[in-house]
Amino acid sequence: LTLSDLVVDGNRASSGGGLAITANSATPPATIIEDVTFSNNSAAFNGGGMFFETVSAVPTTLELTLSNVTFHSNRADNQGGGAVFDNAYINVDTVYFFDNTVGVSNAALWAEGLRGDWTDLWVEGNQTDAGGNLVAYFYPNGLGPFSLDRATFTGNTAGTILMTSGHLFDDTTFSNIVVIDNIANDAGVGIGANHVFHNMVVAANSGVGMSISQAGSNMATSISHVTVAHNDGHGIILSGDSALQTGTVALFDSIVAFNGGSGVQGGAQNWEPAISYTNGYSNNGGDFINFMTDPTGTNNNISVDPWFVDDGAVSPLDWDLSLQQGSQCEGVGTIGEDLGAHGGVEADIP
Repeated sequence: LTLSDLVVDGNRASSGGGLAITANSATPPATIIEDVTFSNNSAAFNGGGMFFETVSAVPTTLELTLSNVTFHSNRADNQGGGAVFDNAYINVDTVYFFDNTVGVSNAALWAEGLRGDWTDLWVEGNQTDAGGNLVAYFYPNGLGPFSLDRATFTGNTAGTILMTSGHLFDDTTFSNIVVIDNIANDAGVGIGANHVFHNMVVAANSGVGMSISQAGSNMATSISHVTVAHNDGHGIILSGDSALQTGTVALFDSIVAFNGGSGVQGGAQNWEPAISYTNGYSNNGGDFINFMTDPTGTNNNISVDPWFVDDGAVSPLDWDLSLQQGSQCEGVGTIGEDLGAHGGVEADIP
């Protein structure tokens, strides 16, 4: 099934206001949606623009490909103002979520039980009603490899982008992500266990920049080449206070600077992050707090002005958080790379 060159506008359904697809086997026929716009659709429950799910099976073959698809001005009263993808094997290449709204949570999209490769995702201007708490929810849930590369989340009034519970370390990768100028009651980015994150900008969000929680025992999260700057709250907070939350977090090759609260706030009862090759600088609440030992000056951690190219423009969307020539964050990473989101051979910030 291929849908192309369509505008799906002004429809309403219980779920999947614009389009609803349910697959009933692990190897359903593939659906391709390309050059399609879903606009002004609504759902009484889930998936204002689109609802896609696989029932009674774990998908083992590619089910859905989205290419140059736009979801804008759709609404769901419950979950996923733009779209809901549930238990699905999906590839994405250039998809836009603009100005969608939701009654409860996940203003742009709700994606659980994912596998597939996603590139070039744009999420802007989405909103939740009062009490809503997420703009987007990615929950791979260990069904297979999942990657999100080159994604921008900006101007959303919808809380956190939550990326959680891959279950298999190095099976789920988020890279080249920009989360900037969002209104979030909690955090710009919420991170669960067992993911690899690299090359991310998290800046100028109304709450905490990143909130990291280990969701189980013996889990591991790797975070490298991130720039967390100028958020209203703490730059990064770490939590995990039960006996089950004993995994590890490695933070390296990163910059945490100019945040309204602390730079990195520890305090998890059963684990402490391994921080190395990281610059913590000029955070209002201190650069590293609630650690047994201040990481600054050990494990190649530093505290210097990063010398961003431009973090003074009126609109954060006009900022350039790459490094000026001569910055002391140049060439001091684990293998001689620059610190921060623009450093490293895999940097491709949108």
